[in-house]
Amino acid sequence: MYAERLLKIRAGTKLTGIDYVTVLPDQMTLNVVLVRTVGGMVPDFEIPPFDKISIVSTTGGESVPVVRVNGASVVTPVGSPSILILTLDTPGDFSLYRLTIDDPQFDILFRSVTFSFKANCPDADIDCKPVQEPCAPEPSVDFPVDYMARDFLSLRGVLLAYAAQRYPQWRETIPADAGVMLLELLAALGDELSYTQDRIAREAYLATATQRRSLRRHGHLVDYNIHDGRSGSTWLDVQVKDIGDPPITEAELSPHTRVWAVSDDGETIPFETGEGLADSASFTAVKAWNSLPAHYFDPEQTLPAGTTELWIEATAIIIPDPEGTWNDKWVLIHSEPTDPTKPRRRHLVKILSATPDVDNIPPADDDEPYDDEPVALVHLVWDASQALPFCLDFDGLTVHGNMVRATAGERRTATIQIHGADPLALQAVEREGPLDSTTGERSVTFLCSLPDAEAEGLAWLGSDLRNTKPEVLLNNDYIWRRTLLESTDLDRHYTLEDGTWRRVIGFQRPTVDQDFVHVDYAADAGYTIRFGGDGFGISPADGTTFACTYRTGPGSRSNVAADTIVQLNHPVTGETDAPVDDLTDEILVTVTNPLPVTDGVDPETREEVRQLAPEEFRAVIHRAVAPVDYCTIAERLEWVQYAGARFRWTGSWQTGFVTPDPEDSFRVTADQHTELVDLMNCVRQAGREVHVLDPRYRPIDLEVTVCVKQGHLPSEVRDRVTFRLRGDGTNPGYFSPDNFTFGTPIQRLTLEAIIGAVPGVLGVRSIRIGARNVHALRSLDPVYIVGTNEILRLANDPRTPERGSLKVYTEGGV
Repeated sequence: MYAERLLKIRAGTKLTGIDYVTVLPDQMTLNVVLVRTVGGMVPDFEIPPFDKISIVSTTGGESVPVVRVNGASVVTPVGSPSILILTLDTPGDFSLYRLTIDDPQFDILFRSVTFSFKANCPDADIDCKPVQEPCAPEPSVDFPVDYMARDFLSLRGVLLAYAAQRYPQWRETIPADAGVMLLELLAALGDELSYTQDRIAREAYLATATQRRSLRRHGHLVDYNIHDGRSGSTWLDVQVKDIGDPPITEAELSPHTRVWAVSDDGETIPFETGEGLADSASFTAVKAWNSLPAHYFDPEQTLPAGTTELWIEATAIIIPDPEGTWNDKWVLIHSEPTDPTKPRRRHLVKILSATPDVDNIPPADDDEPYDDEPVALVHLVWDASQALPFCLDFDGLTVHGNMVRATAGERRTATIQIHGADPLALQAVEREGPLDSTTGERSVTFLCSLPDAEAEGLAWLGSDLRNTKPEVLLNNDYIWRRTLLESTDLDRHYTLEDGTWRRVIGFQRPTVDQDFVHVDYAADAGYTIRFGGDGFGISPADGTTFACTYRTGPGSRSNVAADTIVQLNHPVTGETDAPVDDLTDEILVTVTNPLPVTDGVDPETREEVRQLAPEEFRAVIHRAVAPVDYCTIAERLEWVQYAGARFRWTGSWQTGFVTPDPEDSFRVTADQHTELVDLMNCVRQAGREVHVLDPRYRPIDLEVTVCVKQGHLPSEVRDRVTFRLRGDGTNPGYFSPDNFTFGTPIQRLTLEAIIGAVPGVLGVRSIRIGARNVHALRSLDPVYIVGTNEILRLANDPRTPERGSLKVYTEGGV
């Protein structure tokens, strides 16, 4: 390399360079062979100064990072290039070293070379010879093994080829031969073993796992909860029919009354009244509340967008309401204009108050005079968050009061037994549980899959998809938990696992009427109840019987359009749960969903888990190393506005100190202190203790002198400045606790701008500041700096003067 450049150096008279380096046995002398002789160079060659010659380890050195030169000389053997002999102060270690001669007599490309002091390996202990094998290698097999053969056909072919070479006399390779049968049996076992190895290897990684239970366990490792979807929910508008003699006035819907919607493709989607299995309250529909007319005070009146109140005629409502029926009641504001060009509107609100009222001058129709008969009214008020999103005319405006909650899914019941004898009950599957490191034995885990969940799914309810709860109820006080890791041996807990366990294969036994049935993991779909054990919850005793109630979950299929949940009879079987008249067998009510169902969600897919789980792990840290990590995690608590953290050497190790800045408060309560300590112990490094300290406040005394404009009373200006700086319980001022956190300084220009903006202030003459037990009053600097673990405080409360004070002096004015 660079052969042409070497020829030019040798033909010239100005430059030389390093060709290679040899190390003498004592390793204290280097022979630097140059690319040419130094005789004849113009100007004459001179030995470079020692400070221009460096020998440095390229990796930092094992023990000697730098070797220094003590002496140098030049010799020129006859017929050979010149040699620069360098004498060293110490031998180098086993790392590689780079020799560099930073001198203008040396070419830029040939002034540096890498070498090793130990290249000759003179010592037997550091000899580079290969280590002799203690034992001779075993002889290879007499037939080459094809490691690519993994399925039945390839393994069968390999075994046949092996048999033909090893046993040439065996030529009966027909399928009926016993040897071929044994060979195919071995190929089948090899195929099954290869499949098992591939499945285990595939499920071991998030990117290749195919089973939902594997993905869920991978997600738990990074604190990522796979969501299982959510069943849709809606409100049903119940209308009591005008039938019967005498006419009925009320109709009661029993808990979990079933209703159905039929999709466009003919699929039946079940719903049940109530907010889930735990809601066991019945609902009474009142005929008079079917449709309550809205009352207007002027024929041209409309309800603008943002309205939160409405008057209705009180003929059907008993006011005052002694039982508070209409408090917190959900009603539907229903607009059905007679003009077909106007849109129909529906809006659901929750009534905060329903108070009686009266209209003494009710409007009459057309140009007729007002009727003198007053109209009894009820004034309905709802929350501002549910304000009308659109304008409404009073044409066809009514309020429907029979609104009941409904959720998608259909109820199922099952009986589960632990080693029971009931042939109609579901027998729990017994498997080995966690290993007890003390006894060396494994506990027993009981599993039972929910029927129909494999095909129809399971209902999950909740506003947060990552924290929904399953619609499963067990007796014997057993409670569902997302994981059993936090359960103790006294807790009656169970969890749900993905997949279905059922009969895989059965064998007939000649002496016993009952077949031997093997139950195992059979499908990825569905859900299985898993009971605790071995310290992670109580393991049920033999003979325990559970009555299980659960609901199927249609997921996004439950997102149906408005006015589609109208079936009170099952579309196929005709069964009904609705109230029926005893004489006519006619259903007493009708139902519909005035609003579309939009909150049904399918379970998270495999691809979504693969994409979101790693991003979730990177986005939210669950371990604290640097001080900023402790601050970030502490600020996740709702009551922590800001947090400060620092490390201190406490004698034997570093200790972390975390200080929270509580929101809307100057102190940390005992419960808050315990909560933060528990959180820090969950995320801190092993071996590094963390202490939670109360905030350290610096109370200040502030004196402000302002000039008052002509025409303003000094006392009023003083009160305005005081209010602007300190505020009150409703209106925070500049020195509100939430405006200052750890290390927040006071900017004089900012403070002057705030004071100068107060009406009546002509200017700020002086600002003096003092800190209790720190320094006396002095003129405020452009920036008043406090420590990184301190928070400024100015309460200006005469009852607690130690928390800081504020004095405002005025000059001028009227």
